Amino acid sequence: MSWMDTNIQSGRASFAESTRSYQYWTAMHWSMAQASVPGLIAVNTWERVACVWLRLVDKIFNITLISALSATMVGVTMTSKRSVELRKLGQFLRTSGVTRRTAVRVRKAAIKRLAQSDV
Repeated sequence: MSWMDTNIQSGRASFAESTRSYQYWTAMHWSMAQASVPGLIAVNTWERVACVWLRLVDKIFNITLISALSATMVGVTMTSKRSVELRKLGQFLRTSGVTRRTAVRVRKAAIKRLAQSDV
């Protein structure tokens, strides 16, 4: 006896004797359940269809969320590095005795140059 011969839905028919739609959605539901959090249990074809769509929406949401968080973290890192570099430049200009007027011009040029390198 194989799993294809087991009775489904309270002893009505075996899996092999069920409709193509039921077999397809059962296989799709099983395959998607292997790569996600378990817990969506389906009994009939329509419940399996709903579970498959919910898992697809879940995957799309997770992919979008992960990429958005990743992009935000990269932006924060770049901003942090830029701030550190500008702080070092300001400290260098102060310790070197550069006039305030020249230091402002150098800082503006550095900010402009850093903005160009980000693109």
